[in-house]
Amino acid sequence: MTEILTFEQALGASERITGNCHLLLGNGFSIACRDSFSYGKLFDEADFSDLTIDAGPLFEIFGTADFERAIDALRVSAGILDLYDDSDGGTVERLRQDANALKEALTEVLARKHPDNFKEIDDEEYQRDRR
Repeated sequence: MTEILTFEQALGASERITGNCHLLLGNGFSIACRDSFSYGKLFDEADFSDLTIDAGPLFEIFGTADFERAIDALRVSAGILDLYDDSDGGTVERLRQDANALKEALTEVLARKHPDNFKEIDDEEYQRDRR
């Protein structure tokens, strides 16, 4: 079982391992900093070419561009279909493949949008993030 560290333990481990301390902030912080991190903007710029289906109708089912929600739904659907007789396993495999493709699309679009250095965040963005 994976050990869950307290925040203080994680900070100490980071300093022991790297000599530095870094903080990874979630998408809420990124959206507050730059609107370009909103799910809608990420959806517009993501590369969905590895999906076996059209991404638009998939996201329309949820009425949101929330990648995590769509990824979860694909994974849960694959797990449920595993319980049924899927003679060739093709549908289950496609669901799992698409879940991974969505995860990769989100990862790639986020990597392209993130600044390489915190100094690229201007004063206005910094002040917005402090709220």
